[in-house]
Amino acid sequence: MYFAFGYGLYFYFTWLPTYLIRELGFSPISPDCRRAYHRDVMNLPDGMNFNLDPTWLFLSLIPSGIGLVLFVYGKKQSRMPQLVAGLVLMVYPIFTPTVFSLVGVGVLVCVALWIAVRAGW
Repeated sequence: MYFAFGYGLYFYFTWLPTYLIRELGFSPISPDCRRAYHRDVMNLPDGMNFNLDPTWLFLSLIPSGIGLVLFVYGKKQSRMPQLVAGLVLMVYPIFTPTVFSLVGVGVLVCVALWIAVRAGW
């Protein structure tokens, strides 16, 4: 079990950023680390950021992990607020460019979940 976890972290923090930089042409120098060709082919908006900083990747695992737990709980218990909040928490770190927005959106989603549960959903 720990081998698989350790290998997953090794892949996520070392091999994946290296592959994206060397093979796919992402630039580690530019602040948003996006590739013009990829953006044009995928029709991504100009505000779409791809941050490959290992610290950012690790920080984005926190809300995504919480979202995974909420999603699994909502799916097993057939609870729609937890399921939706879990999906949002798993996906939104991809679109947040700063730590402030990462924390802010996470807090807003959790507060909205709390309000929905208190309202009886």
